[in-house]
Amino acid sequence: MKLRFRSPLLAAALLATTLAPSSFAQNLGRPIDAALRSLRAKQASSGLWGESIEDTALVLYAYATSPRKFTVFDGPWLRRGVEALLAQRKGREGSFGTPRESLLASLALEALKTDVGVEVWRDAARGALRSLGHELAENSSGSALASLTRKALGENLPPAEPAPEAAAALAEQLLAQKQADGGFGEPRATALQILLLSRCADALARKAAASAPKKASAALPAPLARYDLAAMRAKAARFLLDPAQRIGERWGFAGNADLGITGMVIGGLHAIPEQERSPEVREAIARGLELLAKAQRPDGSIHEGQVIAYSTSIAILALARSPKPEHASALQRARAFLVGLQSDEGEGYDENHKYYGGIGYGGSDRPDLSNLQKALDALVATGAAPEDAALQKALVFLQRAQNRSESNQGEIVNGEGVFVAGNDGGGIYAPGESHAGLEAGPDGRRIARSYGSMTYALLKGFLYAGLPKEDGRVKAAFDWISRHYTIDENPGFDLSADPNAGQQGLYYYLLAMAKTLDLYGAEQVVDAAGRAHPWRKEIAARLAALQRADGSWVNAQSERWMEGNAVLATAYALQALEFCR
Repeated sequence: MKLRFRSPLLAAALLATTLAPSSFAQNLGRPIDAALRSLRAKQASSGLWGESIEDTALVLYAYATSPRKFTVFDGPWLRRGVEALLAQRKGREGSFGTPRESLLASLALEALKTDVGVEVWRDAARGALRSLGHELAENSSGSALASLTRKALGENLPPAEPAPEAAAALAEQLLAQKQADGGFGEPRATALQILLLSRCADALARKAAASAPKKASAALPAPLARYDLAAMRAKAARFLLDPAQRIGERWGFAGNADLGITGMVIGGLHAIPEQERSPEVREAIARGLELLAKAQRPDGSIHEGQVIAYSTSIAILALARSPKPEHASALQRARAFLVGLQSDEGEGYDENHKYYGGIGYGGSDRPDLSNLQKALDALVATGAAPEDAALQKALVFLQRAQNRSESNQGEIVNGEGVFVAGNDGGGIYAPGESHAGLEAGPDGRRIARSYGSMTYALLKGFLYAGLPKEDGRVKAAFDWISRHYTIDENPGFDLSADPNAGQQGLYYYLLAMAKTLDLYGAEQVVDAAGRAHPWRKEIAARLAALQRADGSWVNAQSERWMEGNAVLATAYALQALEFCR
């Protein structure tokens, strides 16, 4: 029996090409996130998508197998979708209808790591597979059933990962069909497109992992003993204003203009002291602010369909420094939009949910401390005081992103297991999640590793929310910073798999470090060996040594998080230097 989806999207996956992957195609997370976000808006009040069991099952499977690997624990909308799908069961045998419907439903439920009726998907899969003539042992394992289910579906699902050399070109071809809302039409078509793009992303990630260096790169050059901040800033400005670095009046990456990066550049140029700004810099700032203001949407957001919260936050930070009174109303509308994205009661989250108070790239999809940090920067820049409701809700999320069991006692459950807080006081990317790796915790539970950039983000958030330096949460975070003080890497990463992991996000780290220590009010940080560090001078000396002859900065050790883009890295560096005066 053949089970078919008559979709040109699946046929596209059979195309082969030898074109080299482009930077745009390698950064597939953004368009996949945007497509997933479009599905949120298409979920019916019943919790279902589309017009059939297949549609809902495909959407849930697309969430589960996307690069973010969503699970039922990630948000109320996913749990509603799971429960709505379970309500479609027919008969005591657990079937969802036809064998195809049962197989797709069971596959989605298994991939989402659902805790709702753990045996339901297995019962449905067993029944459907038997009806198709498959011999099954009663004790077939979950993984065996899932594997057999995918095989039985055959042409109902996109094929396995394309070859890495074909993935980039295929992804660009698929993305050419993207619609204004980031999706690809109806839920079924969007889900199928996401499945294909996720296969491409997996292939490109596999290629990147295979080519990752096995040995650490050469050490960074020694910080310069003497440097001229004004000269550094002038050189950086000339680089950013060079027509070769611009796309019309904007900036971006890989030949593509990007509103978020444009906002970061305007922030970098704003960080140049008024008396040092050339006429060209002044004009670029003025034009950039107008561009950001004109890009504002009716709902107050400022973005181009991707990284909605981050882009809006960056635009707010730039516009907040504008002297023009007409930008004030734009700021307040953008601020209201940002507050509306916070994961709280309005989106179905209660205070017990692990993501309560957080903000993600598009809002509540999957909040993280990086997005929340930038959003809090923006809210404070528009006048939010510690008692502001948004900052107090954020404090709930911040506590869950700190490895301090005294104030973070709960368990976090996600698709990788059960997580508890450690006790080093540092910050992590999100509750139960860390880009720095995982550690074994008590009783088989895990601990997400603390790392530098997120610990500075954590401390800054605590200060924004009004916690005093004497508060145990603040003291624990600052103690971690003191013990791990460095200007040479983003500390805390597990280096066993990637010896260059500590170089990831170096410029982002230095900016977070400078802004947080300035807010904290410490002119020196005493490290674990008792050495006092005048951090303003040391960050400036580190950046002086890393600035290239053309005035730019770029992360030569690690391109992760787009720091291989000299325009973005230079914007980070300029903003960090503002706190080094």
